[in-house]
Amino acid sequence: MDRELRVLKDGALLGQVNFNYDSQTSGTVVIQINKVVDIEHGQKAVIPLYLFEREFSHQELYSIKEIEEFDETYFAALPDTRAQMEDGIIQFEYHPVHYRYVISTTGIIGIADIYAVFSENQKELKLHSATHIIDDTSRSSNSVESNFTLMRRLCAMGSLNCPEAKFARVENK
Repeated sequence: MDRELRVLKDGALLGQVNFNYDSQTSGTVVIQINKVVDIEHGQKAVIPLYLFEREFSHQELYSIKEIEEFDETYFAALPDTRAQMEDGIIQFEYHPVHYRYVISTTGIIGIADIYAVFSENQKELKLHSATHIIDDTSRSSNSVESNFTLMRRLCAMGSLNCPEAKFARVENK
């Protein structure tokens, strides 16, 4: 469910919305909105308007289609977007992403790398154990499951048994 949405207007970046879930129904979102202006002869310019982060929540979404509909509605409700979406060709794109988390309790359990292709409904988690290579493991999921939920499922495994684990996102990949 964690995803990076890019919205294009006539091929220029109108906005980017990055959803980062803390549960299956809530988290934080980073929003960047631009103004797309015509220069001349079909040339476009992009002027940054704002960039901010805020919390969000919604009812549980059960399919890629529901999530895409939520994203389009969410984006259209942001300031300075609806008017720009009325003319021109609007495209919603999801790009493949890589997330990295440190999993810890009293010490570091390991690093979780999550590779996701939202539009293809694929998510792969690879745990690199900090203690024993035998604990290295992988899990697959679909795009509807949040990264947080997937890591909780990983921690429920008998070999790891880390129900109290904390997950810290690593921004440096």
